Amino acid sequence: MRSTSAATALAVLFGSVALSVAAAGSASAEPAVLTQPVGLVADGALRRVFVADQDNGRILATDYNGTLVDLNVGFGHPGDLALSDDGRTLYASLPTTHEIVALDATDLQVKARYDLGAATDPREIAFAGGRLWFSYRVTGDDGFHGNLGSIDPAATDAAAAVALGQLPDTVAPYYDAALLDADPSVPGVLTVADSGDSPGALNVLDVSGATPKLVAESDGGQYSGDIDLVPGTSQVLWNGSRKLSYADGTFTDAGELTETGWSGDVSPSGLIAQAYDRHVSVYKPGATTPVRRFETGTSSGIGEVAWAPDSSRLFALAGTGGTFTLKAYTGPSLSVPSLTVDAPASATRAEQFTVKGRITANVPLPAGAGLVSLEAPGEAASRRGCARCTSTARPATP
Repeated sequence: MRSTSAATALAVLFGSVALSVAAAGSASAEPAVLTQPVGLVADGALRRVFVADQDNGRILATDYNGTLVDLNVGFGHPGDLALSDDGRTLYASLPTTHEIVALDATDLQVKARYDLGAATDPREIAFAGGRLWFSYRVTGDDGFHGNLGSIDPAATDAAAAVALGQLPDTVAPYYDAALLDADPSVPGVLTVADSGDSPGALNVLDVSGATPKLVAESDGGQYSGDIDLVPGTSQVLWNGSRKLSYADGTFTDAGELTETGWSGDVSPSGLIAQAYDRHVSVYKPGATTPVRRFETGTSSGIGEVAWAPDSSRLFALAGTGGTFTLKAYTGPSLSVPSLTVDAPASATRAEQFTVKGRITANVPLPAGAGLVSLEAPGEAASRRGCARCTSTARPATP
């Protein structure tokens, strides 16, 4: 008697499931390796990813697989990177030389330099409202404090393009250079969060006009390590875990994600990538439970994460010892259910047998979903041998 293995039977019974279940995300084969990376950003127009390495003054460009395609050197100790809205210009803050540089995103060649003055140390940068915004720290006789500046790329004179002291007078004093975030899908809006060892202010500004206007302010009691605008809402993601609403001009609790987070990034479509320890959790818009989780497979903690503008890929800096590797993950928003089955080791041809299974997922499968029996490749006789085969699906568990 010819027998059919359980593996073949399962291929027949569960073959249709693969049509709706994503494969695990693949990491890049030849990733860029860095020692102290900052400023991870993705360019949708060029399909490139940019990151700076503070330890050796390099700015690197990779493709969407994480493979190194270009680099430039001699940037001292870069502080951050940001892209113009059209993706053609890459900006870098350089605290050690007190300047901002503009590079051609296609070849990383410097197009312009903006001198900020010897007492001004730029930190984070973000592009919004047609201008590049930068946080900075000024050191004087009374110690140091933080403020906000801007650069107008349309100005013909580099010195005239720079404007300092742009924080509105009504906001709480900033102890240090602020954390910034902007998103092209939320035009003209900039988040500004004080940083440092002491709790500080958290503000949202309208930067679409000639001078920044206050949209929302905190009482100065927030300790911020990361801040991100949430497109499609009047919310920010604070420290990678908690949503705060600023709809009424103040910050109120709008819900917390179920997983612990160190930092995060929010895509233009509202997908949240949450970084913690050695993994990244992905949440769909409005959800508090992750739909997908990527393990970096490395021995040290994760660094920055960044979305491709079209949400097709998620990029992460995975740490191993004293280095970080840029990894690229595909299908980041697709659920990957787990399938367990109980079947006999073999079965007699043309006789009915039973296979029991269970599918579980972070996101429940649609109500009433069923499993369809399919013919195994190359086994025409299975139509006769499995004529009485039937299948049922139990409700998926969240």
